[in-house]
Amino acid sequence: MQAIVQTIRDIVQYNALFGQQINLLLHPSHNVIDNPVYLCDLVATLVQSADTVDLQNMMQEMDLKRRLEMALLLVEKEKTVAKLKHDINKDVERKVQEQHRKFLLNEQLKVIKKELGIEKEDKVAIAEKMEERIKDLKVPEYAMKVIKEEQAKLSFLDPHSSEFSVARNYLDWLTSMPWGKTSEETFDLEWATKVLNEDHYGMKDVKDRILEFIAVGILKKKVGGKILCFHGPPGVGKTSIARSIARALNREYFRFSVGGMTDVAEIKGHRRTYVGAMPAINKFYKRSSSTPRLFHGPNGKSSGIN
Repeated sequence: MQAIVQTIRDIVQYNALFGQQINLLLHPSHNVIDNPVYLCDLVATLVQSADTVDLQNMMQEMDLKRRLEMALLLVEKEKTVAKLKHDINKDVERKVQEQHRKFLLNEQLKVIKKELGIEKEDKVAIAEKMEERIKDLKVPEYAMKVIKEEQAKLSFLDPHSSEFSVARNYLDWLTSMPWGKTSEETFDLEWATKVLNEDHYGMKDVKDRILEFIAVGILKKKVGGKILCFHGPPGVGKTSIARSIARALNREYFRFSVGGMTDVAEIKGHRRTYVGAMPAINKFYKRSSSTPRLFHGPNGKSSGIN
């Protein structure tokens, strides 16, 4: 009986809700400590994690010694559960306090840096970075209008909102495009012939057609975004000849592969509201010129695109 009483008192240390009630029940004037029947009844009202069947079996047990043993087992289990819950709550409370402390210190650090002029607000820093990017670029009027609208929108948004990250990502793309940057084209038939012969053996018909294309560009003083289509089985040199054309014209080159593509958004671009959305012209993001040579293929391997 003393073991049961001591275990009950230990539970009070981990669950303060029972403290006042148990102290009253265990008071000597109530004769609970000296009465095994009352003590077992107290155990039945105290334990919360015990199974209903176990409690019923204890209450129906007529053998007093056996009943006390069952009551001791139940309070020992309750003590273990109470201690575990207490430890978990303490751990959670400690982590919450630690995170709260870090948050307060970070906020104080931001205010101190702002007062000392060491660090600017996120919105101000972002706006200055965007202006620095487009300072030397010839941004078209329609694009500049969109950039200004997005900057104004960004200034009213909360930095922690999802719309803020969407608007900032869109501005990053707009200000990172090579607006107005063009590479000087080289319309030289001798140089083009040398490049094509260095890179490819044979293929006379293809080379002649490419040289005709360059010759027309020399006469017209511009190419005008012409599209050359190469047809043939894999491995005949369609991709490599396109790379040679870019080198012959002194243009940047990149390849846009649609082999196995099933999502039209890879070509049209995604909606800006999607997480991780990419525009269809994302290849230009990595180029230093807005007039590269684009190779698009192989078209025969794309499927399921509407």
